Amino acid sequence: MGRIYHHYIKWEDWRHGFYNNCSGCEKQSKIEKVLEMFNSEELTKECMNRVTSEWVFSCEHNLTNEALNKIAYIGQAACCIYA
Repeated sequence: MGRIYHHYIKWEDWRHGFYNNCSGCEKQSKIEKVLEMFNSEELTKECMNRVTSEWVFSCEHNLTNEALNKIAYIGQAACCIYA
């Protein structure tokens, strides 16, 4: 399969704040949510499955990129969906 490109406007991860910066109380709150998710195997699997089923354009764009760490992307995207 070749690389699939989509304009960032279509990316579900972009629309859900995946690339946003945060600091202070907001950052601490997100860190706590991430720890909560990763401490539950069931919750982690559920969120990772949501990424692949709900974020079609983002997954096509990112997971067809040979240079991207796909496991890291899915984990980070799962954190975004959860937090």
